[in-house]
Amino acid sequence: MMKLIAWTASEKPNINEWYKVKFSEYNDFYKIQKDFYSPEAKRTFYRIISFYDGQLVERGMTLSEAREFIRNLTYRRVI
Repeated sequence: MMKLIAWTASEKPNINEWYKVKFSEYNDFYKIQKDFYSPEAKRTFYRIISFYDGQLVERGMTLSEAREFIRNLTYRRVI
């Protein structure tokens, strides 16, 4: 049986690491990937990718926004 562990307040999701989605009928996982670099803003933007179908879930997010998105929709770890 799987044990699902939730995020604590001080933990941050890593880039390029799969995290199990909380509310998914497909047993899906999400991960953060680099999306693009904006020379005007001098900032890198990130996207969220779905493992199940390889689709783009969100894009054009700052790293803190992407991490918050992952924290809200996924579990930290599955044992």
